[in-house]
Amino acid sequence: MISPTLPIAVVLFHPLLLQGSQAAGGSASWFWPTLTFLILAIAVGGGLYLWNYFRIKLQRMDRLFTKNPEALVLTDTQWKIVDANEAACALFGYSRDQISLLTLRRLIHTEEKLDPSDLVEALKLQPQVRYEATVVQEGKGLVDLSASTQRIELKGQRYLLTALHNITQQKEDARIFRDFHERLVDFVPMEIGVMTPNGQYLYINPVGTGGNASVRDALIGNTDIEYCQHLGLHPEIALRRRSYRREAIEGQKIVTFEEVLPGPNGSLRYITRMFNPIVDAEGEVNAVVSYGIDRTELEEHKEKVGSALQEAERISMIKDSFLSSVGNEFKIPLTSILEASHAREQAGGELSEFAQLVHRKAQRLMTTLSAMIDLSRLQSEFLELKPQVRNLVTEVKEVGRVLAPLAKEKGLYLRMRATRPEVLVRVDQNSLFRVLENLISNSIKFTDEGGVLVEVDQDLSHVHVRVMDSGVGMRNDFIPHLYDEFNQESHGPLRRREGIGIGLSVSKRLLDLMGGFISVNTEAGEGSMFTISLPAAFPQVDGQEAGGRRKVLVVDDNSETRKLIAHVLGDHFEVTDASDLDVALDKADETTFDVVLLDIEIDKVGSAAEALMPFRDLPGYDAVSIIALNPHALPGGDEQFLNDGYNAVLAKPLDRQQLLDKVGDVLARSVLDEEVRSLSSVPAY
Repeated sequence: MISPTLPIAVVLFHPLLLQGSQAAGGSASWFWPTLTFLILAIAVGGGLYLWNYFRIKLQRMDRLFTKNPEALVLTDTQWKIVDANEAACALFGYSRDQISLLTLRRLIHTEEKLDPSDLVEALKLQPQVRYEATVVQEGKGLVDLSASTQRIELKGQRYLLTALHNITQQKEDARIFRDFHERLVDFVPMEIGVMTPNGQYLYINPVGTGGNASVRDALIGNTDIEYCQHLGLHPEIALRRRSYRREAIEGQKIVTFEEVLPGPNGSLRYITRMFNPIVDAEGEVNAVVSYGIDRTELEEHKEKVGSALQEAERISMIKDSFLSSVGNEFKIPLTSILEASHAREQAGGELSEFAQLVHRKAQRLMTTLSAMIDLSRLQSEFLELKPQVRNLVTEVKEVGRVLAPLAKEKGLYLRMRATRPEVLVRVDQNSLFRVLENLISNSIKFTDEGGVLVEVDQDLSHVHVRVMDSGVGMRNDFIPHLYDEFNQESHGPLRRREGIGIGLSVSKRLLDLMGGFISVNTEAGEGSMFTISLPAAFPQVDGQEAGGRRKVLVVDDNSETRKLIAHVLGDHFEVTDASDLDVALDKADETTFDVVLLDIEIDKVGSAAEALMPFRDLPGYDAVSIIALNPHALPGGDEQFLNDGYNAVLAKPLDRQQLLDKVGDVLARSVLDEEVRSLSSVPAY
């Protein structure tokens, strides 16, 4: 193929050829005609090639323009149509000759009035401008279009090429989809609104406006400021919403807050509102959805329930006061009768037998009265427990001492057996006594031969008391009703045992309050075994070193204090001590202790908080129980130490019972916190 640049090269080199021929002495006279012919041939051939090349290219471009399935319109910069392809002519219903006499402004309509000069200016900043338009088609009505315009140059002239795409079906589908969701949201029984990041409402459902069209009109396109103005509300409502909306946008998170709005007839509306930012693919918030849940009925119901509870509490207090008064009125003379009958019984004589009878019946009345008062307080939740660390062996012995005469009177044995001399439990002492008394006295009551054996033992986490008798036992079908109030296995004329059937009910409720439980193993005619289990004062950890004992660190520069604590706690804990803060911190860094007893003046630190801070900074010690040992029992000190971050305070000089109680208290709370954390870590399904 001959290059079209060859004739140009020949012309450019013509003077050089001329000089060469002259140097040859003009011997080649034929040279010039031949050269001229050659140049003309090349020029004609190159011209024909170029003409054909551009002709084919123009034809191809014309076919691409004309036959393109998308409507294309070529206009000048004033939107006068220069040409349009077949798809555009079909869209507008004109031939190519007819359409070239029109302007695009006449054929299409944009939602916002669009001027060609605006397009030209916009195209200086971007290669393409997109917008939506409509056209009226004969027989079809309104047709929705998606338009895009770009600038092109032909023969040095600027034109606008506009592509038009029919989106009528897509718009209809979107409208149906939008209407469906609007109808869906319209019937949701909560306020739902959609707003721009600047707070202008784009949508609000009927619940959000109370079905009031004027309120909706006041909101759409406006903000909460106009909404408050329209309804005469305080602008603080709008300002609070704006603050929470900005918080949701800046944090890109759901923000929840409470509102109290004025309602009809001077009432109040309680709303829980949430702002949910909608984030696009680029990470920008392009809308905020507002949800409002009306809690007015719930609050009114809570108020009514609160009033009812207050009234019930008032009645309960009256009842409790009445029972206490009546109880005292009965207990005082009963106590006198018991004392007098006991004295008369000791004196002997012919009336001794009657004195014993009076003493026994008065004791029965006293027991029944105490049980009734306990039941009343339990039902009204007026019974206040005071947990203490007690030796269960000692408590059982005390109950046995009180009930021994009753067993002796019936010719029964009452024995106690313990696996160790000290079994510590954290309970309310009076409630424990009541439970043990009920169980042991019941066993004595329902046993005619043999006797009652009480066993005490302990495992890693619980202590146990088993009350075993050789009495009449119970039928299995009665066991589900065993703890019902005022219920006994035998009734009416067949009833052979004294009592009103509330002792076991009271015992079970008291055990529930102390974190314990009760079980029974019985068979009619074979006796019964009741087992009560309560959390150990110092529960051990299965698999831990030192026999499962928990670890205590004592930090005090007084050797006597360290020895005393080790003596009291040594049987139940692995006790480590330190005489200065640095040594204590090194030991705490090596081992995570369960409890730390810390002298607040160790190493003469500046304050109790300064002594505590190094421990809290150690890994894992944010949840460890730390007890302040305070040598100065001054008013307000304990509250300050608790505010500093201590879990409890012990005053010096130390008291054994107080030491056990404080350690038991912080350990019980620590174990409870561990259980709560373990439950919160379980995945929800």
